[in-house]
Amino acid sequence: MQQSIQRDALLSAIRVRLAESPVVALLGARQVGKTTLTERITALPLREIQAIELKQTT
Repeated sequence: MQQSIQRDALLSAIRVRLAESPVVALLGARQVGKTTLTERITALPLREIQAIELKQTT
């Protein structure tokens, strides 16, 4: 439940940022939910959203 509340707050903050800027970056450590947030954002009925994943290859 706690994770869902935090994720909802992050989604709200990201919506605000998307309204202000055409580019929003989600940065964070591995396994913190960046991909999950991205998937939820791209499902929103907003203007066209494209997700680009940048991974460091080793």
